[in-house]
Amino acid sequence: MKTSFATLTSLIILGCAPLTTAADAAKPTVKPGNTPAARVLEQMAGTWDEEVEMADGRKVHGTTTGRFVMDGNWLETEADIPIDDKNRVQHLTLWGWDEKANAFKSWMFSPTGAPLESTGTYDDKLRTFTTTGKTANGAPVDFVSNLLNATPRKRPALTPPTHGP
Repeated sequence: MKTSFATLTSLIILGCAPLTTAADAAKPTVKPGNTPAARVLEQMAGTWDEEVEMADGRKVHGTTTGRFVMDGNWLETEADIPIDDKNRVQHLTLWGWDEKANAFKSWMFSPTGAPLESTGTYDDKLRTFTTTGKTANGAPVDFVSNLLNATPRKRPALTPPTHGP
């Protein structure tokens, strides 16, 4: 039980921490790996604008920063998206390729609850990630990420898919 509490506490502290600190500048730059998956993830590296369509239809805007970590085949993204004067979406996500599942995997950590594990596919022609997962209580979480512009980094429209997985 102590381990679970310590892990939860660490996630909450991480989610509440400022997105950019002096320590971030000291992190080494990791080059993208030389794999097809890393080349896809490279589209999400850097700082970009994000537009999120909420369940009620409202669109909110924020910033997400992505950087390669470890061996260059994993991408870490941090998002800070204000919803209104008192609320914001903040999360840290780790993206990578799962050889066995033949799909992208992501683990999203936020200060509001348990991590969200998702599985996704990338459509090169449409430049979209379609991702499905479940919350800790089993509720489905499905979204489509449209990668609109590579330069400057801009990724508007995280929207629900038009059909089920």
